[in-house]
Amino acid sequence: MLYGFRVDADQPLNVGDVVYYDFYIKNTGSEPIKIGKGGIYLSTSFGGRYSFYAGKILDPGKSVHIKSSFSVSKAGEMKVNLGVCVLTKDSDICHDFETSCSFEVFIECPDGTTCMSSEQASQDNYVRVSDEVCGYEEKILMYCYREFSECPESCKCLPRSEAEKSEMVPCGGLSELKFCGYKDGEEMYCYQSDLPDLRLTM
Repeated sequence: MLYGFRVDADQPLNVGDVVYYDFYIKNTGSEPIKIGKGGIYLSTSFGGRYSFYAGKILDPGKSVHIKSSFSVSKAGEMKVNLGVCVLTKDSDICHDFETSCSFEVFIECPDGTTCMSSEQASQDNYVRVSDEVCGYEEKILMYCYREFSECPESCKCLPRSEAEKSEMVPCGGLSELKFCGYKDGEEMYCYQSDLPDLRLTM
């Protein structure tokens, strides 16, 4: 029997945050049971699995206490399930308990970006930098966006690699690199053709 299941985590829950949990398993039968190789376990829909007490014999009326934690590895809806594997003559028989809980896990936007809705981003020059959700606002999904500049007519928006091949220079000089978007995941900036040195001869 499962009882006393508790989960504690920061809200909102971001990638890298720690989830703390503890629960008890009790043998309510009349015979001892041996925990199988799969142990008493907690699993997540992200593929995490944490097992305890494999091989332990649990006598009738006795309980074991599981208390531990894990770090969240990615964003999205994460479901947490509990279960136990019991050793029989032939093999482990594993059973998931009906008790479970779910979390919405968000990413923390990197420096230079802002968490906002697509509608908010459309009001100005913003480009989305991630497909992972960073939050909600009135049930509307929010993502990380980065503000970009529109290049002047004399300049082109190019990845650094393409600009260097064409021997182009940043518009306004190196101290004023203007971010203008992404191409296949590579940052693009405003570049112009390198202006020739003009010298007056007498």
